[in-house]
Amino acid sequence: MKRFLLCLLTAIAFAGARPSVARADDLSIEASVAKSEITMDEQLLLFVTVKGSANVTTPKLPTIPNFDSYSTGRSQSVSIVNGSMSSSVTFNYVLMPKAAGRFTIPPIEISQGGQTLATHPINIEVTSASAQPPQTPHRPSPIGANESIEGVMIRAHVNKRQVVVQEPVILTIQFLRRVRFLSRPSYAPPDTTGWMTYDLQPIEYTTTIQGMGFSVTEFKYELFPTAPGRLTIGPATIECSVENFQADPFDVFFQNFFQSGQSKTLKTKAITVEVAPLPESGKPGGFSGSVGQYALSANLDKSTVKAGDPITLTLEVKGEGNIKTIGEPSIPPIPSFRRYETISSLNTQSQGNRISGSKAFKTAFVPEDPGTFSIGPARFDYFDPIERRYISLKSKTLTLTVTPGTTGPPVANPAGMGSAQSEEVHILKEDIRYLKPAPSPARPFNQKLDLLALGAFNLLPLLLLAGSGGFRLSKERDLKNPEGARSRKALTQARERLKKARQHLQDSDPNLYLRTVSSAVAGYVADKLGVSKTGLALDDAARELEGRRVDQKNIQGLRELWEIADRGRFAPIAMTNTERQALYQRALSLITQIEEQIR
Repeated sequence: MKRFLLCLLTAIAFAGARPSVARADDLSIEASVAKSEITMDEQLLLFVTVKGSANVTTPKLPTIPNFDSYSTGRSQSVSIVNGSMSSSVTFNYVLMPKAAGRFTIPPIEISQGGQTLATHPINIEVTSASAQPPQTPHRPSPIGANESIEGVMIRAHVNKRQVVVQEPVILTIQFLRRVRFLSRPSYAPPDTTGWMTYDLQPIEYTTTIQGMGFSVTEFKYELFPTAPGRLTIGPATIECSVENFQADPFDVFFQNFFQSGQSKTLKTKAITVEVAPLPESGKPGGFSGSVGQYALSANLDKSTVKAGDPITLTLEVKGEGNIKTIGEPSIPPIPSFRRYETISSLNTQSQGNRISGSKAFKTAFVPEDPGTFSIGPARFDYFDPIERRYISLKSKTLTLTVTPGTTGPPVANPAGMGSAQSEEVHILKEDIRYLKPAPSPARPFNQKLDLLALGAFNLLPLLLLAGSGGFRLSKERDLKNPEGARSRKALTQARERLKKARQHLQDSDPNLYLRTVSSAVAGYVADKLGVSKTGLALDDAARELEGRRVDQKNIQGLRELWEIADRGRFAPIAMTNTERQALYQRALSLITQIEEQIR
């Protein structure tokens, strides 16, 4: 977010705000409010979510007695499961009460495809404003005694100053103003080196400070510290040009013609947070670094299968926390089964001030013998920062019936997944001996060829001069179009970075190798798209590559590499030297294929 954004209210599903839902076939509409009781000086947040086909219509908001209402935008997500596309759109509204009492939000209707759905009414209680209303997360803190009230201000605060590794911190940047802008403000987010950062939905509202009305824009971020120590959140900056609010009102007419207003550069103060390491006491042996609140589920795509046919086991971890860093749950070995490579998929979303979602791990197995087998239970260990303790989850035990299968060659690559095992090849006997040709005699002197070689040697200075001229023109072209030069050199730069990664193959820290490969792949994508590598999001990169005609196979390969690298950055991963070599070749092949498709 490099520019000042038009602010949207985030679709926050607060606990205690009971939703009202109506469904018909694949279409549903749900209405909810942030809370059912407010005061006269508060605003009520209303969220209407429509789920169904890819294209949904806007719901019809009825007249709501004793409330002024206006829309603050919408957010949308699209998912594709087994080739079926579904869409979820949340429409956001702000309701401002005009009187105290008990009121009802009437049913909200939507018509689509010949069917009309409506939500149930929602009861709201509005009480008189208290003399000293309590502070809420969406209100600026009072002006300090040593802080003067200006026409435009910016402030920053976090919800906590002492956390453990991977415990979330909510950063709020408040931009307050009571003057007119003469140009669009430019917003630069804070430097969050050492943190994994997720952008939350910005919101906008009005407030009163010492009798003066202010418009407020809040930029929110959820930050996850990646290492213990004193971590700093850098200043956020806003540059803007505003009218001179201290000028004589009788001079406003002339001011508009002869003055360009005041240029303001506003910065927040840097914030330091103490990050403690995760406790060693009670740490499970299988702990891989996951922090948050999670649930674990397991399922098989089949309950009965023939011997030699593949099955897919899906383990899903769902909850709140840094979803990207979730490690794979462990599962006991299954005798008489061949196991193949695990492929993971990620789904994240922001709800209020938290990042939530799920991470699924799909593994193919091939049973070799008939019988009835128990699979699991799978186990997942994580640290709960609220309860301040480690928690171990176990899934249910799954039962699989394997019937006798037909005799045939073993399955080499079930369901398109790469094998995690390899068969050794033994050379029993060689029955062919290759003949080596005799060396050719020395070439006799050839006058014509030698004269041509002498002429070419004399032309060498001219060729060098032409080459230097072409090099100079190329440099001038790069200076005029640095983005184009960066895109053209993306593949070369990525190959150089991957060569450096190979130097860490034998390193005692395996995650250093993963971080270097991750930097090479992310750097290539950033160079090709002409964006900054810092803060580059996987979903944004995937959308941009789709727009440049990169096929889904390579985009999925990018997702898998990205997730493997993310796990390696924040949690230890055991990899053999062969697996590291395969990861290197996989990254090199992927960026080469993407380069060819973009060209």
